[in-house]
Amino acid sequence: MSDPSPKAGSPARFSLKVTRGAPNEFEMWRAAVSPMFEIAPLSAAEAAAFGMDTTGYFLPGLAITRTTSSGCAFERSRSVIARSGIENIMVQVYLEGGYVLDAEGICSEIHSGDVVAIDLRRECVIRAEPYANLALTVQRDMIAPMVIDMEKLHGLIIRNGESRNALLKSHMLMLHAEAPNIGVAEQSAVVQGTAALLAACLGPSLASREIAPSTEPLSTLQLIRRAIDSRLSDVELGPVSLAKQFGLSRASVYRLFEPLGGIRAYIQQRRLMHAYQLLTNPSHVDEQISAIARQVGFAQSTAFSRAFRSLYKMTPSDVRAVAQSGFISAHDEPRSGDASFWMLNRWLLGLDANGR
Repeated sequence: MSDPSPKAGSPARFSLKVTRGAPNEFEMWRAAVSPMFEIAPLSAAEAAAFGMDTTGYFLPGLAITRTTSSGCAFERSRSVIARSGIENIMVQVYLEGGYVLDAEGICSEIHSGDVVAIDLRRECVIRAEPYANLALTVQRDMIAPMVIDMEKLHGLIIRNGESRNALLKSHMLMLHAEAPNIGVAEQSAVVQGTAALLAACLGPSLASREIAPSTEPLSTLQLIRRAIDSRLSDVELGPVSLAKQFGLSRASVYRLFEPLGGIRAYIQQRRLMHAYQLLTNPSHVDEQISAIARQVGFAQSTAFSRAFRSLYKMTPSDVRAVAQSGFISAHDEPRSGDASFWMLNRWLLGLDANGR
């Protein structure tokens, strides 16, 4: 049975499949989701027969996916958090199967039907047996103004049978089913309504702020991370210049970034991540790799290529070649195969679904 014809201007759709026993497809899947998780099969047997099938839709600031997969381990480590910069909130419901969630040392068993929130700014490990699930990923700033204590969302579980669980689950199921029919004029309202429902079900609503106002300023670490992202092309960027910029000692800067693997490693990871974005962006297809290296603060292209390959296990030219084969036009039909793997990767990197 074929899908109904999508409505004009409907959300970009992607469809990915890893054929059982196809290691190349699994590696593409691993690369596609690398900004969010490091993934691995649970065992050698699972690796040999690994299979996965997912379909998803991108709306402005939001993605909804439905996946069936073999057992897998997903890890969002400090290094992944540092190099990706993703700060979204992900809400999952497992329709079949379950998993063990380790959210910064707090372990919980998640059963079929449970709804779980994961803050992608923080560490977690998921060990999932063969499963089918729905995952809703939304930009953090869409729900943060409506929730008093965002820090309490990480690892929050709403068990199957609770009213809030039923509301979220039914909305996610309907959102995925109706996504092909959501036109451009409706998308903003749908996204805003979804964000409001998430905030109401996952945490205190905006109305509660009159009782308990809480507007914490950005932390020093957040401010420095923003400064780093704005100065990636500056060859002088480092602990000394950052310490001077923020009126801190170098020791203080080192301490702040110790949980992220160190200040120098963090800066290099952010530079390489930005280079990755440029290499997979169609508008930079004619730009020399050496010029991209300079844009992200590498004076020598050989040093850039070594560091890039060490992080991504591919050379800059290889990444560009594979991405070019999957560049997606805004007017293309829904894609599967290589193009969809790169479509997902670009969205996770903060680009739109068309790679811009």
